[in-house]
Amino acid sequence: MFTCLRELARMRSAIFALLVSLVFLMGCGDDDGAFPVPPDGLSVDGSASRARSSGGESIYWRERLIDAREVNGGIEIRGGDGLAVGDLDGDGFSDVVSVHEDSGHLRVAFASPSPATWRLLTLADRGVDGIEDVVLGDFDGDGDSDVVVACEKGHLAYFANPGGGAARDAKMWALVIPPLTRGRGSFIRVSAGDFDGDGRLDLAAANKGLVLAEAGQELEPSRETILAVLGADPTPISIFTLGGEPLSGNWTEHELGRFRVPVSSRAIDLDGDGDLDVVGGGRGELRGLLWFENLGHVPDGFPDFATHLVTLDQASAEKIGGEGELVLLSGQTLELHDFNRDDRVDILTGFTISSFGWLEQPADPRDAWRAHVVGDLAPDHHAGMTVADIDGDGHDDIMVGGYSKGDRESDLGAEVDHPLGRIAWYRAPADPTATWTRHDVSRRTRGMFDDFVARDVDGDGDLDFIGTRGNSVPYGGVFWLEQRRLAGEVRNFVPARNAESDPQPLPEPD
Repeated sequence: MFTCLRELARMRSAIFALLVSLVFLMGCGDDDGAFPVPPDGLSVDGSASRARSSGGESIYWRERLIDAREVNGGIEIRGGDGLAVGDLDGDGFSDVVSVHEDSGHLRVAFASPSPATWRLLTLADRGVDGIEDVVLGDFDGDGDSDVVVACEKGHLAYFANPGGGAARDAKMWALVIPPLTRGRGSFIRVSAGDFDGDGRLDLAAANKGLVLAEAGQELEPSRETILAVLGADPTPISIFTLGGEPLSGNWTEHELGRFRVPVSSRAIDLDGDGDLDVVGGGRGELRGLLWFENLGHVPDGFPDFATHLVTLDQASAEKIGGEGELVLLSGQTLELHDFNRDDRVDILTGFTISSFGWLEQPADPRDAWRAHVVGDLAPDHHAGMTVADIDGDGHDDIMVGGYSKGDRESDLGAEVDHPLGRIAWYRAPADPTATWTRHDVSRRTRGMFDDFVARDVDGDGDLDFIGTRGNSVPYGGVFWLEQRRLAGEVRNFVPARNAESDPQPLPEPD
């Protein structure tokens, strides 16, 4: 039945694409969302949008390419992962820095007054194998944003911004790979903050080791994979201080602790005492999420950190673990946000491979936290998430991307009930502990949507999203989702490409 559904979706998609082309020829311009909507169930992309803005208009999304082989001269950037946005060249526009794990590219898209025009640059395509994450910050104190990346093949790398127009010339960027990070396993996350109060930015980094090099390709973790993770040698979550001159490479590492397959390290003042803590976790840690409490500034020294477990109250533990589900609060997916507006930072994270929600911080973060389920993307696996008021109603919604687990270079063999490439957003209720409403945007056979940044890219007053895409040869790269609003019925999603990975429906309910 699922195979028949997929074939039917392909045929109807082709017919609908032809209809769209005819409408273009008749002069309907760029109001593509107003095209006739095919019957619900054709595919997520082509189904009628049920999302509404605070003003009652229908919300739909048009995909625009920022960096992909169709617009970058044929450079195939594969395995899009981390993403950061900031003004690198000082022209007042927000540029996009992206990392592409499979092809080993560190790329910059320099913005212009027009959201249709980007100046593209390969900042590095050697020495950054397995590049996974990126953070921007003025680490050398010269007033512009530098770039630090985490590489799964074993190191951190620092790129010093030359500033101004020189930033648009890759040869002008100085690079150092600090010796103490070389050959260290697998750095997967990096974030920045001044942990010791000396006025200079430091780095928090998670090093997951090499145990899961191939395990991520499994549709479901095998018994052997789980045993390998649980038996892995612990590796560190650390803070690195960069000294007065980061390019010297004379960095200092301060280990916060060693864990099995660490996958997160986020700088945040979790306890609200005025200094930066770290939230982290590991795939092999049955204990769950951890937070490292900064115990305060030490003159001419580095502060001590206390390690705490993010524990759940009994009702929460029972609520988020469905029958037969393995609940590991690893922090692989992690965002920090005050959902209930009580001036305490909450944690948005995955509960299982498909379900997620937010953990409500108690008055004392060392006490048990309460879990609130937001949604479940089953059979798809969640990946990137970010929080933003999408519909303009004053409440903070969640954009989430899914992670396809099949062949990265072909649609063959995929079924509608497999984990596929999905984008959806969840509309927040007035009370964030109540039921959230899911609005599906797109579901394609291939796609890993690993990171999103909310920005009003086109300056029209509503939020758009910049994102990366992997697992999708040859459709990977960097894109932005233009939020569009129209009266009347519109379809969910307008893709940027005429040729694409197959659009898919959701599975029929059991």
